[in-house]
Amino acid sequence: MLFCRIGDPERNRPVSALRTILLVEDDQNIATSLKKELEAEGFDVVTASSGDQGFQQAANRSFDLVLTDLKLPGASGLELIRKVHADQPALPVILMSAFANPEIEREALELGGSGVIGKPFEMADLLNQIRKILDWRT
Repeated sequence: MLFCRIGDPERNRPVSALRTILLVEDDQNIATSLKKELEAEGFDVVTASSGDQGFQQAANRSFDLVLTDLKLPGASGLELIRKVHADQPALPVILMSAFANPEIEREALELGGSGVIGKPFEMADLLNQIRKILDWRT
């Protein structure tokens, strides 16, 4: 699991290049809110509302990062991590969940996930995780 400090000065650093995030979230209110926040931070965001739809998007378009909920219609977030990692091992995936526990975190990381963040979360914490992962890849 990645841990970020809320007072981290890196959190307000602008994104150096437009990065594309696939957001897989079945709750439309959460998806809309996250998309708006991420776009305000300079990310291009594509949404999917199920695990299966998310995998299809990831298979047909280039993304810099996948941000997925755990509980989804069709394939779960864990299944999505497994499928994405099998197809694109270098594509980072962050799992969001209100049900995060050590077992889920371990499984997500073993399947190839890059991090887990528990819901509810502070947007600054999510942005820190995203930036650290994307900075590590460049």
